[in-house]
Amino acid sequence: MNKFIIVFLFISTLFSQNVDGEFSLGEISFLIKNIHFEGGYKDRGRNEEFNNGIGSLDIGLIKYGFSNIDLSGDLNAYNNRAKVKYKFSGPEFEMSNFKIDVSFDAPNVWDILKEELAHERARIITNTFSDIRESIGQYYKTYNELPADLNRLLINGMLSRSIINKVGWDFEYLPPDQIVATSNNNMPGGADKIIKHVYTGSDIVDYFVNDNYYYYSWETTGYGQYDNYRKPRPVKNNVKFSIGKVNQYFGASGSVDLNERNQAVEIKLDKAGYSISGVNASFIVNRSSKSTFDISDFKTEAKNITLEFDSYNDIPIIEKAAFEISLKNLEVNFPKDVQDDPEFKEIADYLNINSGKFRIRQIDLDLTFNRGRDLKLKGTVDTQFGKAVIDGSFSINQPVRYDSDLTIDKFTIEISNLSQPINKFIEVWEEGTGNILPRKGKSIYLEISGDLNDPQVKGLDIRF
Repeated sequence: MNKFIIVFLFISTLFSQNVDGEFSLGEISFLIKNIHFEGGYKDRGRNEEFNNGIGSLDIGLIKYGFSNIDLSGDLNAYNNRAKVKYKFSGPEFEMSNFKIDVSFDAPNVWDILKEELAHERARIITNTFSDIRESIGQYYKTYNELPADLNRLLINGMLSRSIINKVGWDFEYLPPDQIVATSNNNMPGGADKIIKHVYTGSDIVDYFVNDNYYYYSWETTGYGQYDNYRKPRPVKNNVKFSIGKVNQYFGASGSVDLNERNQAVEIKLDKAGYSISGVNASFIVNRSSKSTFDISDFKTEAKNITLEFDSYNDIPIIEKAAFEISLKNLEVNFPKDVQDDPEFKEIADYLNINSGKFRIRQIDLDLTFNRGRDLKLKGTVDTQFGKAVIDGSFSINQPVRYDSDLTIDKFTIEISNLSQPINKFIEVWEEGTGNILPRKGKSIYLEISGDLNDPQVKGLDIRF
């Protein structure tokens, strides 16, 4: 840093004892309007999984640039001092009226996902088939005959009941060549789905006794083993995606003050943020199965952040700052193919999803930091399965090096409008732990305070 000062001071002595100047630029940017692309693809041999594609891309505006650039400085050889001030906005990015529309023939994605899910559910019990087969082999080595059923293996201690007690499945052995798993009412995929492990060779004893895996097959009824040789029928797919407007912006100012005794740098982040509005997406499969995704507005912004550096502190000091995150009306609509899946129905009950529609009405988080130590946090999360409101104040000792440098003065969380399954889960938790969550009317109300590494919750005996 001292070399930097010497260079500037040397330049100043060539002309005078003082040098000062300034530079400004209103705007410099790159602009494109009304972009349009369109094209299609077709494989006449029809040997591809994806075929008959046609699509278009439209963008109303793309703009990228910098603006409001100001730079000034002065050098003083007499005082051995150099000072520079700057201010600018950028890079700034703007895009509006973005649209994609694509149609193509492809396998039904929901059918493929169902097949994969069925395969995964069946895969978790393949080890059970192997354990049963080994137990049958052990029984034959001992008694020189095959067991009549699984109960004989259990009675003789050659098979543990924990091995066949798999949630959602019932197992049986049908001598001489079949081990069968049948789903029951606890299986998310539904009851009475059958998976058979069938021996197809000529020496059943060799199969069970000598771990001969070469001759067996899977047989399924409505559920389970995925058929890699069966190609799903292609259907018409359509994807549409649009964005009303995207903005990314950044603006900063600051100063650099250099002398022989100290080097001080001040950086002020005036604004930095990202916003997007009017997001709409739809995915239509086989002309009828439609899913959609929408966001009205999303914004994240940081502003008025001041950082100070000097020669005596290796960690910068933050004097003040403000952050904001905002989301309005996020909505997802699931097609009936997904709604009918039992596991989705279970999740839908927890999230209070009705008619396949999931919605987040509002997310607002605001953080402010002042006087180099006072942190305030406020927020609201409002969804169809519950609402949470947070309000907190914290004290920070800078520079932050340990957890104890951050103290929770008071942090409250108010939770309300919970779905029935979530309320039931909380009741079971309270009964199991002996803790009762504090309430304010019908809302759960938590008050937290203390050091960050050992916070205390009022009315609860909980350690983090």
